[in-house]
Amino acid sequence: MMTKKETKKRINKLSKEIDRHRHLYHVMDDPNISDEIYDSLMEELITLEKKYPEFKSSTSPSQRIGGEVLDKFKKVSHQNKQWSFDDIFDFEGLKKWEEKILRLVDKKNKLSEKLSYCCELKIDGLKIILTYKKGKLVQAATRGDGVIGENVTSNIKTIRSIPLELNEKIDLVVVGEIWLGKKELKKINKNRKKNNHPEFANVRNAAAGSIRQLDTSVAASRKLNSFIYDIDKLSISNFLPTKQTSKFSIFKQFLNSNFQKSAKKQNANIKNQVSELELLKKLGFKVNPYFELCKNIDKIEKFYKKWSRKKDKEDYEIDGIVIKINAKEIQDSLGYTGKSPRWAVAYKFPAEKTVTKIEDIIIQVGRTGAITPVAHLTPVRIAGSLVSRATLHNEDEIKRLDIRIGDSVVIQKAGDVIPEVVDVVKNLRTGKEKKFKMPKKCLVCGCKIKKQKISGSNSKKREESVAHYCVNSKCFAIEVQKIIHFVSKKGFNIEGLGNKIVEQLVQESLIVNFSDIFELKKGDLETLERFAEKSADNLIKSTKESKQILLEKFLFSLGIRYVGEETALLIAQKLKHVTSSFTARCTLQDIVKIFPKIRKEDWKEIDGIGEKVAESLVKWFSDNENLNLLRKMDDLGIEMILLKKNKLNYKLEEKSFVLTGKLSNFTRDQIKDMIKKEGGSVSASISKKTNYLIAGKDPGSKYKKAKKLKLKILNEKEFLELF
Repeated sequence: MMTKKETKKRINKLSKEIDRHRHLYHVMDDPNISDEIYDSLMEELITLEKKYPEFKSSTSPSQRIGGEVLDKFKKVSHQNKQWSFDDIFDFEGLKKWEEKILRLVDKKNKLSEKLSYCCELKIDGLKIILTYKKGKLVQAATRGDGVIGENVTSNIKTIRSIPLELNEKIDLVVVGEIWLGKKELKKINKNRKKNNHPEFANVRNAAAGSIRQLDTSVAASRKLNSFIYDIDKLSISNFLPTKQTSKFSIFKQFLNSNFQKSAKKQNANIKNQVSELELLKKLGFKVNPYFELCKNIDKIEKFYKKWSRKKDKEDYEIDGIVIKINAKEIQDSLGYTGKSPRWAVAYKFPAEKTVTKIEDIIIQVGRTGAITPVAHLTPVRIAGSLVSRATLHNEDEIKRLDIRIGDSVVIQKAGDVIPEVVDVVKNLRTGKEKKFKMPKKCLVCGCKIKKQKISGSNSKKREESVAHYCVNSKCFAIEVQKIIHFVSKKGFNIEGLGNKIVEQLVQESLIVNFSDIFELKKGDLETLERFAEKSADNLIKSTKESKQILLEKFLFSLGIRYVGEETALLIAQKLKHVTSSFTARCTLQDIVKIFPKIRKEDWKEIDGIGEKVAESLVKWFSDNENLNLLRKMDDLGIEMILLKKNKLNYKLEEKSFVLTGKLSNFTRDQIKDMIKKEGGSVSASISKKTNYLIAGKDPGSKYKKAKKLKLKILNEKEFLELF
């Protein structure tokens, strides 16, 4: 019989041996023991840990078995914002993206000569963000809205390809994809069908559904897998060699050849994307092996075409490739838009197409009053989903394609885009098909419908086409759609207020405008169909919890015409840095006082806002009815949250900076973060309003322009002296 000390040693040895075989089997696809031996080692470990729970580690292999039942998933804030990629669908789109990159890259620094691309497969799964402290997994979170996600650590621990402990004791945040194999999905669906449960439509839904199970044994029972592809944050200041590695470890050698260290030696800056993927492998993560370095877009197209042919041979779903500029120096110089990195793009495989029949064409009224014809289809499966509706865009599009009720049509679906009708199979017509006529009056409120020019589509034809609008701004359908937009995930994100519930509450006159949502009482809801005591309680609780909201989400939720997610973020970012009235939070009284005074010319000074958006903003904030609505929401306790800053006296308040040249001690993102944390702003171009130019080695044309305008030019040392 073992002593307590011997048992502790045995548990440690078993843990390391099981984890070694786990890595060989689930990461390297190279098992060297049978499942029976692996199971017997695990069984011994579990038995010893039950007897001596004090020796059980949070990163023990036994933690992967599941069994914990959670009350709910807690919300967590991401250390870095989680971006999404812009999509392209053809070689023309790829060429345009590269042309844009070449225009943005500072050619004087000869960065364009270093341009090469790392191409990776785009896995159709669930995005996950993993946080490690001193090499141990401490948190796994879903993407959520990019700022706040859900803590799903218990379920992620059940996935055997994810290391609970890294090969090195470092602080690290990584991003990757959780996926489910096609073969495993078939097994799961077969079992669900047997038990009269609805089948999963596709592997992505199945993976997401598994991760969001409160019972961790469900996730553990499904053979989920992972690919990690990005390092969000890496700190090497606390690096300590493990017993298995000497002071000249692989990791340190890798650092020497592939990294630059910052002046304070706190963060490691990886030189390129390929090095980043190699490091992830060395740390113990499973990395998709099919990434490739391409020197030009012709090589990218070759890689794309190869995988469009091969994609179905893999057990995981691949819906395109991701193209990233390889050099981190260029990535840093390009930065991000409001929602995506400029230095990367997703090149999607051709949309799936199928033929089905149009059973009817109905009209839908949007929140702006736009009338959209929608085809009701004979249900058909496409891109892994069962589809019964498709957009027809507008009357001009119906005429152009000569679409009729009863037609057999080709529909296509690309990624998360709403399915659309792209062609008519006229040879299948019987003569019984009916032409569609746009009604002259709104079918919801009975008011007149009129034509109005629309723009913003890809084709010139559609820019010249016209859309129909309901002239009644108080139309029931418009009011419903406005509120649906207001409470959506990208707005106030009020759980329990789905489309049908919103429609029901508007129908019962319990909600007339946005502010009414926050005045709902339990008694108002309990008498309604669909509401029990618990669901009424949950909705009231959800409305209370949503009263504090990020400024950009609030602006988006108002449904101002042409103000989408990205434009709302641009406005919020500008206001956070240039308006002294705003501190960590702001009230709706601040908005009511300031926004009506902002002229069209002032709005246009914000990069990314043009004539059309500026006019729409001026119109919305000069409407007394809208301002009264904001005042009422202020009385009800609605409050905007800005990006939290560490101090009240910001050293760079209202100061504008531009960067040029190669920096020695910092990356551009590090300097941008330092400026923003102290209340300053960073612009891509020089103007008379620029306060400082920070110049590194070999500065470009910005340096000459700054001298001409007699602006203050700082080197890195002089920049630090500002603090």
